[in-house]
Amino acid sequence: MRSRIAIFLLIFLFSPFTVGDFFREHLKKYIDWTTSPCENFYRHVCPKNMTYNETVMGKSEAILQKLNENVSHLLGDYDIIWYDFLTYANVSSNFNKTLYVKKLLENCNNEYECVFSKFRPIYTACELTVNRLDLYYNLTQFSRNVTELANVAGQLLENIDKRPVDEFIDMYTKLRSRMLIIDKLEVYYKSQEAKEDLNKIIYHLKSVILRILKATPWLNRLEDFGVEKWKTLEFYLNKMNIYFGMDEQERNKTMWIRATRQYNVEYFRLVSDSRPLRNSLDLKLLHRLVENKLRKELGEVNESRLETSEEYNALNLFDSVYIALSIVIASRNITTASKYASLGYTLSHEMYHTFIETGNDYVDEIFTNQTDCVMSHFKDYCDLFREQTYCESGELTLVEDGPDLEGVKAAYQAFVEAIGEDDLYANPYEDLDMTNDELFYYSLAADTCTDFQQSQHEEENEHSAAYVRVNAMLSQLPRFAETFGCVQSDPMFVAPEEQCHIFGRKAEQYR
Repeated sequence: MRSRIAIFLLIFLFSPFTVGDFFREHLKKYIDWTTSPCENFYRHVCPKNMTYNETVMGKSEAILQKLNENVSHLLGDYDIIWYDFLTYANVSSNFNKTLYVKKLLENCNNEYECVFSKFRPIYTACELTVNRLDLYYNLTQFSRNVTELANVAGQLLENIDKRPVDEFIDMYTKLRSRMLIIDKLEVYYKSQEAKEDLNKIIYHLKSVILRILKATPWLNRLEDFGVEKWKTLEFYLNKMNIYFGMDEQERNKTMWIRATRQYNVEYFRLVSDSRPLRNSLDLKLLHRLVENKLRKELGEVNESRLETSEEYNALNLFDSVYIALSIVIASRNITTASKYASLGYTLSHEMYHTFIETGNDYVDEIFTNQTDCVMSHFKDYCDLFREQTYCESGELTLVEDGPDLEGVKAAYQAFVEAIGEDDLYANPYEDLDMTNDELFYYSLAADTCTDFQQSQHEEENEHSAAYVRVNAMLSQLPRFAETFGCVQSDPMFVAPEEQCHIFGRKAEQYR
């Protein structure tokens, strides 16, 4: 998955600039012409002096935050839950475990049933189910230690109190954002033209990927039942569902309205059943209680789709792919080159997650040779363009590097077919000296720009650093060096015989 918060749609809907203008603005304002495309393409497009607020993600997130301050109409004229969060989030509880345990035992006169009644909601706020708690209660009826139980309650509260308050309103924030997005974008999804355009891109990308799989020599070998391996992957590809966050099922907002309303009901019930809110610890407990109840009773609130709208721009679940609404809406007002570099690349990247993970199950020697090539290439680029003390690469990032590399190849091939060879070198912008071919590379890189200072403190994960991803991917595209005039001595030049091919007609080569 391509982890990040991507909210391009909000620029499209609520600012004087469309996303198309935004891409053009980036290319006009932020390209670093002192850095050659053949020297370091990522830094050519994403200069180090860019602040987070100047990046695509930063501007999009700022608009989202501003809009989130004005969404009370989705939940009622007066959003008391959000008001409570703003009011009590920073009110310190000054929690003292020793004092709490002492007061709890005193107030309950050391009676086990009383302490247990206070302990149960605390435990419920920490766990999705109370089955283990009920079992514990029944098994210990003849050996109950009231002091031990009070100490456990105190420890749980202390652990909760130490955690950031925003962690405890995660579900509610996602529901609010989800309702906002659906409410604002519903009208745009009624456009038959937009729907047909999305389906056309999906069909085109699947067609390109299938042709690549069919052309892969090691996938044409017979399996145990006399069937070529590529046909197994074709089955997965044809059955793979692509969801854009606002698919037919979700276009009816009933599910999300009910989930949001249920959150309100449970919240107010818990507030009325207990003493009034006093500090951040009270707020954390209430939100955890409500969230766990929602997770248990509203199973149809698909959390993967909430994640896609809030934390990721795409998600692969093997037989299905979820794409954030942001990318879909962003694709409506941009050039064909930018569309295939953003939406097209995201789609093909996620599809290849399924194939590469399935491919690993075959333990095919050719497949292993080619994944070794990918790991070596990304590791080399970690060293070549290193900007951090530690650069994640190799086996740790192969699960993303593989789909990155194969995904961008499929997206580029689909782009060339969509625009046609005659228009490949035409100029899409009157005010920019740039061909459609060049714009594909520029759009993909601009879509990935990050803040240099913040990137120095990013946690390690399965993704290669942005500067490694962009440079490693694009240098592997056969036409990149030709387009920008790169020669063998340039860092961004990779000789054809050194390029990696997990799939495709060249994937038979040993190394």
